[in-house]
Amino acid sequence: MRRPLAVFITLCLASTLDAAPVPRKEALVKQAVLLTDPQDMRMTEAMFRAYEEQFTEQELEQLLAFLKGDVGRKFLGVLKEEKKWLVTRAIADPAAELQKSKENATRASIRAIAAALITRSIDVKKYPTVSTIGELAAVLEPRYIPRTPRHDGWGGEFQYIAAADGSSYRIISGGPDGRIASVNRTLKATVGASDDIVFQDGEFLHPNTP
Repeated sequence: MRRPLAVFITLCLASTLDAAPVPRKEALVKQAVLLTDPQDMRMTEAMFRAYEEQFTEQELEQLLAFLKGDVGRKFLGVLKEEKKWLVTRAIADPAAELQKSKENATRASIRAIAAALITRSIDVKKYPTVSTIGELAAVLEPRYIPRTPRHDGWGGEFQYIAAADGSSYRIISGGPDGRIASVNRTLKATVGASDDIVFQDGEFLHPNTP
């Protein structure tokens, strides 16, 4: 059973005041979540995961410094208004909004992996020549990314493929149905018509129209 959002946030605040010291990163994550004012329990949990997995302690400190400044407060005000608009849309078509949010989360995770790949390629002049997302995580963590996203917004595992010489790579999500089309499992300039989300060498590829 999910706890009400107010209770969840109260517990977060209480834990920061507990006699036992809270790890610094955990405290920073809680501050960031509270400042960005999530509107429901699901969003709160998602933001906790995002801040914990995708941000280093130093990056969280920089984010908090921004949010507490004049420009940051203005940004939070704009964000609050946008949330109201998004809630209105979600009420109008909740199923479509849920799918869109999962797609956006998937694309964000892929971009995070790609950023780590690019940073590593600057050091070693090629992309990892591994064949699974788990093997890729072992190569990238923790130097290039604190924790590698392994699953898309629908819970399916990302597929990673690379050229034998490390000159090219592709990250694939099976999309809503969780099935990656066989035509998309190879490196090439195009992708086949499907609901797969395919990212290759720095850009998302759009499927061919039948």
